[in-house]
Amino acid sequence: MKIHGILHRLFKYDHVCILNEEISYPELTKSIVHNQYMLNKHSRPESLIVDINLGWRFIPILVAAILSKITVVPVDIKGNRKTSTIFNDFPEVNVIDGKGVDRLGRIITDRFVSNFDEELDDVAFLLHTSGSTGSPKAVMLTFENISTNLEDILAYSDLGTNDRVCVTRPLSNVSAITGEILPALFSGSQIYVKSPIESPLTLPKIIDKYSTPIVFTTPTLATILATLKNNKWVSPLKRLVLSGECLKQGQLEKILQTFPHCEVWNAYGLTEASPRISVLKESPVQKGIHCVGKPLPHVDVKIVNEKGKSVKEGDKGQLLVKGANIMKGYYRSHRLTSLKKSKDDWLNTGDIASYSNGYLYVYGRSDWMIIRGGENINPMEIEQILSSIPEVQEAMVFAADEDRGTKIHAWVTSRNEIQDYGIFKTLRDQNIPSKLWPDKISIVDSLPKSSNGKLLRPRGGA
Repeated sequence: MKIHGILHRLFKYDHVCILNEEISYPELTKSIVHNQYMLNKHSRPESLIVDINLGWRFIPILVAAILSKITVVPVDIKGNRKTSTIFNDFPEVNVIDGKGVDRLGRIITDRFVSNFDEELDDVAFLLHTSGSTGSPKAVMLTFENISTNLEDILAYSDLGTNDRVCVTRPLSNVSAITGEILPALFSGSQIYVKSPIESPLTLPKIIDKYSTPIVFTTPTLATILATLKNNKWVSPLKRLVLSGECLKQGQLEKILQTFPHCEVWNAYGLTEASPRISVLKESPVQKGIHCVGKPLPHVDVKIVNEKGKSVKEGDKGQLLVKGANIMKGYYRSHRLTSLKKSKDDWLNTGDIASYSNGYLYVYGRSDWMIIRGGENINPMEIEQILSSIPEVQEAMVFAADEDRGTKIHAWVTSRNEIQDYGIFKTLRDQNIPSKLWPDKISIVDSLPKSSNGKLLRPRGGA
């Protein structure tokens, strides 16, 4: 399947496509064709910076750029602190924001700079991300990368013309594009795109008003929704597709308690993989919270030890992935690319994983491991324990370098004003091994999160 065939698919549908403004598929298609004409009328741009604050109007520009084989650089121009750095990457810049688009998502200018860049010749998306490690980089995803991953996602997505989906992630996130919007368009589904300025807490009203039974989000945001006091809006929910971070036991329990009749899918991927690597459509209760399903058909996986040798089936190690969905590389950084991607195209995910009976299990980032007193400790294991305490809503654990050595700190949010000594008492009463006790627990109002709802773990200190 080639992504450039998307327009032919869209012509098949005549019902509502965009729920935000009740834009039909024919109306959307007209905007796409118009945009394609405007982009190719005079000097065809090779790349476009597109402001994600356009909301749903981003979509007809995105599709027109794909059809014209133009590289799209999605950016939150208002809220991204790295915007100046991104603009510096493109001295001959073409920007499409609210001033250059009408209310139907149609481009109103036809004057673009022809800004050819050989490195971007076959690149569909250039995505600026700090990932989980905090080091900024720009991921180049080719048209083949996107087409391959989209084919696999469509095969498992079970989307149809009667489905309504809610996209909660920023449109600068590849999961929102390849994992959610493009599959929905190919399937003729109806889409609600949450604006970047809308609070995550508005989701219950959105789900209730637009009857969107399928929601793509992170485990953290799903847990927040599950703990809201007024849950009268939950009845439309049919499926929660979770990704972006590892699912925790406490989160799963709270989600299932609030949404008992809702399917919970546990998906895994990363920007460099376009993004999807695997998905678990079975209940995480049966397979366990670490199980992220079977690798997609076009993805190969390998688990290796510190020396790069494959481990025995079921043993933990570094997860490497390979396939036509794996990025071309990091823009203008051969050094970073060579550190992440081997000469034979194996991508080091940086995650600890195991592989057994065809299923992939992911345990967290290898670079999050804490060494305290000579012992390796996975902070997510402690977070699992803390999150299972009824009074604890969320937990985040990290290392803090102090004069006496590395200490483990935990930040937790609580619904019932539990104190730190109450949590320590629970750990003692449950006979939790001392190696899994934090040295310090702080009760906080909220945990730091990215715009995707992903927890931002401090490094090296509080």
